Amino acid sequence: MKEHVYILIDGRIWREKNTLVFSGKAHKFVIPVKKISTLHVFGNVTISSQTLKLLSKEKIILHFFTHKGKYLGSFLPSKKEGGKHRLKQYKAFTELRCKIAKSIVESVKNSMLHFIKTRY
Repeated sequence: MKEHVYILIDGRIWREKNTLVFSGKAHKFVIPVKKISTLHVFGNVTISSQTLKLLSKEKIILHFFTHKGKYLGSFLPSKKEGGKHRLKQYKAFTELRCKIAKSIVESVKNSMLHFIKTRY
């Protein structure tokens, strides 16, 4: 069963193969990523980009807090379909824009023809 992990002391987290290693002033321990669902970090903790890559790959959410517990922000793993979904949205938006532009041009043309017929 995956569990929430709380880091309450200052230190550093880095990736070693497919595990996380935490090192503080007097503590050093290994955190197996397969057992983590959420990582809560309080205080000053340095995290490497490779660690963030591993957390994203394993779908682990990372929350940051101050020493006093004030929420600072979160790192949420990206969704695999996010990029493909965004491209589909752009394509649909472009097609909709073309359809609207064509109807505007058609309306302007009809308006001009009507104006010419009524004036001349």
